[in-house]
Amino acid sequence: MEETNETKELVKKMNVDAVANVLIKMQNDNYKVRSEFVDLKGMISRVTQDIAELRSQLNVLKAMGGRGIIGGTGSTVHKQGE
Repeated sequence: MEETNETKELVKKMNVDAVANVLIKMQNDNYKVRSEFVDLKGMISRVTQDIAELRSQLNVLKAMGGRGIIGGTGSTVHKQGE
């Protein structure tokens, strides 16, 4: 009977340890996911800023009279009289 109680206690301790290990792994995974999420948010923010800057530069070029691919007309700029 004593061996049965010892075995039960050992199994209970092993179960508690196993659950604790699973929870620790889940906590670590959660931390990693959150860290990667923060990294992705930063990357998306930088890409969004880059897109805004490129649009701004494109608008400046269009305002300067850029043609061709930028203007979408396919025409070229010629000197006066040509």
